[in-house]
Amino acid sequence: MTAVINTSGHALGDLRDLPTTLPVWHASKVSAASLLGVGRSVAYEAAERGDLPSLRIGHRIVVPTAALLRMLGAQALADLDDAPATGSRS
Repeated sequence: MTAVINTSGHALGDLRDLPTTLPVWHASKVSAASLLGVGRSVAYEAAERGDLPSLRIGHRIVVPTAALLRMLGAQALADLDDAPATGSRS
């Protein structure tokens, strides 16, 4: 299991358990801001500037999890998106 740790040191769970997209910021859920260790304003400003990969769907802005992991230099972890949830990897 590959745990995701946020800046406050709490394990957020297995990377395969992360949803396909994350909110830019959320007070109580895992979000792009919590994984980056930044606050609400910084996260939304980064999304608006294009520094944070994001999609606008109506009034909602979401961050594709695989793109966020790649941005953080976690290419091998982002590749988990393509792996089956169970079974062995070759």
